[in-house]
Amino acid sequence: MSDSNLFKIENLSDEEKNFIAVYLTWPEEPVEYDVIDTLLSGTDHIIQSLLDKGVLTYEDDEMFHLDAEMASSLRSQLDFSKVDFSEYLWNIKKNVVFNSVKQHYTQNYSAHIAESLIKYKISHDLELFQGFLNALYNNNDKILTTFPEPDYSDLVKTLEEKAEPLELADFYNAQARVMLFRKNLDEAKALYLKGIEVTDKIGGSEESLSAKSTILNNLGYLEEELEDPESAYEHYKEAVEIDKKLSETEENLSNLADHLGNLAVFENRLGNKEACKARIKETLEIRRKLPELPKNMNDMVDMLYGLSSIELCENDFESAKAHKEEALSLERKIDEKVPDLPQNLQNLARELNSLAMIENKLGNLEKARDYMEEQVELRKEKFPESPNFLERLVNALYGLSIVESNLEDEEASESHRQEALEIAREIGHDEWIKTLEG
Repeated sequence: MSDSNLFKIENLSDEEKNFIAVYLTWPEEPVEYDVIDTLLSGTDHIIQSLLDKGVLTYEDDEMFHLDAEMASSLRSQLDFSKVDFSEYLWNIKKNVVFNSVKQHYTQNYSAHIAESLIKYKISHDLELFQGFLNALYNNNDKILTTFPEPDYSDLVKTLEEKAEPLELADFYNAQARVMLFRKNLDEAKALYLKGIEVTDKIGGSEESLSAKSTILNNLGYLEEELEDPESAYEHYKEAVEIDKKLSETEENLSNLADHLGNLAVFENRLGNKEACKARIKETLEIRRKLPELPKNMNDMVDMLYGLSSIELCENDFESAKAHKEEALSLERKIDEKVPDLPQNLQNLARELNSLAMIENKLGNLEKARDYMEEQVELRKEKFPESPNFLERLVNALYGLSIVESNLEDEEASESHRQEALEIAREIGHDEWIKTLEG
């Protein structure tokens, strides 16, 4: 094949050159169609053209192969710095990093992709490239434990020379999070401080203040790891104070709620329950201003769960009940918007169980039974029949049996106890068998 004209780059169209350049950055051979479609969607006509020309060959199970000798020749003729990789980077960021269905591509290959892109000096689109790396490092911890970190020193140098200050601050923030994950805590702190220094030099624009707030919040978390609670507390508070000065856009309100929530969790760890409750309530008021999207509602549920847990510890059952009811209402809305999502179903079952226990404690036995019956039906209809989930069904049936016994409905109580016992025997759970037989 060495004399073939196919080795001459001029025989390829610009589209085909770009396609081959992207293909050659991929670290594995052969390449699956699903991978190509994820990275460069809508390129079926290019694939067919390259197949017709004999550049690519088609293998079983939609696998595409590029002969090693031809790949080497094409690689030597391509000027990678002139190829527009913007769409490629954007598709990685959009379709891989944030798509759980395609997450295995990220887990297996994204570190190699980043390393390959740096190797070929594909960093002329600084904003996009930096955004891709941020997304890569901030959303896929497995990469940080499985693969060696790519050498991005050239990119950092280029960013420091040419990038806008906010891009540089964001990059320092992303790299600090990498260092934090790797437990290089002193390096992480130095990077956070560099990021804050950059934002301070910019001045008081909303964008720079928002960036500073994010870095301060992350620095607070790092200082918790460094066992410096006083500094952590001050930086958490400073982040919140900055957020409160910003305009009430959806993004700013969301950041304020996140940072207030982190401050509340920290105050709870310090044992300052009253301050924690006040922060949570403030967070909830802010989140109520945000659109009823699943993420926003999930964040509210988390806050309500923390607040009601404190109230239960204080034996304030009425307040805990009110907040659990709000959480349950939100869980129902989430399930309507995103039906049968496993985590949402688990949270829904959790809230039903909690409310049943509270109503039982308050003597509202009929209401407790209603909640327990709904939980049992939910677990039977929506949850998989695995030992872990069946064990939770046993627990729900047992709870229902107790409530029915308290209502003096012994027939129903015994029926549900026997049903729980049968499942416990099926999964071989000795502790539950002992409890239910006793």
